[in-house]
Amino acid sequence: LKITLLFALGLPVSCDEDNDVELPILTTLDANNIKCSTAYSGGLISEDGGGVISSRGVCWNTSPNPTIEDSEKSEDGAEIGSFNSLLPNLTHGTTYYVRAYATNEAGTAYGNEISFTTICELPILTTMEANNITSTSAYSGGLISEDGGGVISSRGVCWNTSPNPTI
Repeated sequence: LKITLLFALGLPVSCDEDNDVELPILTTLDANNIKCSTAYSGGLISEDGGGVISSRGVCWNTSPNPTIEDSEKSEDGAEIGSFNSLLPNLTHGTTYYVRAYATNEAGTAYGNEISFTTICELPILTTMEANNITSTSAYSGGLISEDGGGVISSRGVCWNTSPNPTI
């Protein structure tokens, strides 16, 4: 009734524009630099929804549709634009689901879901030339120059009278 009277009297009426804040709009970036126990992803916030971004990052889980309430998450600033996030402490050979998130006054919005599986690369090593060769023995060894992103669980030398011996 009061609003009707104000319009009827021709008096200006203002609306509270703070109620017009919407959720941010964002996209999850593809995972990259995937290793045994780490990976990177991130997001691109294209619109802030008319509010101030208070936090942003990615959340991840081994189940689909991760949220910041039930998953691991990164915290990567509070600006609009793109960001890159480290996902640490991952388990080898496991599929992870990731979504970028951004929070403003209207709440938390999520980007599209991506998934990836952690992988280890093979170690890089060099076999040393045999030395101190006798009729019944020889010495050799190797140099591991890169661990492939994983833990070296065993090492040694294998030999055979045929080429390309394996363990």
